[in-house]
Amino acid sequence: MSPKEEPIILRTFGDLIRHGCKLTGFCRRCSVHKAIDLGAVRPDRVCVGARFKCRACGGAVEVTLSPVETGGHSDPPALEKWRER
Repeated sequence: MSPKEEPIILRTFGDLIRHGCKLTGFCRRCSVHKAIDLGAVRPDRVCVGARFKCRACGGAVEVTLSPVETGGHSDPPALEKWRER
């Protein structure tokens, strides 16, 4: 890490949005794979250790964190939802 770089802290769902991250979920029980709408979650809610249930069958959802691809030209979509509130 160079001297100018700061560590990124991802503690809340708001942190995920601000740093251009997205979450997707997969339910092993019914094989449903969907994006998790971060704009629908309170931005101050802690994401570390958060659990999600499948809406289709109620099974536990495995979550994957990945970068949002915006091409560097716009804000992540969920950030725009928060601005509208």
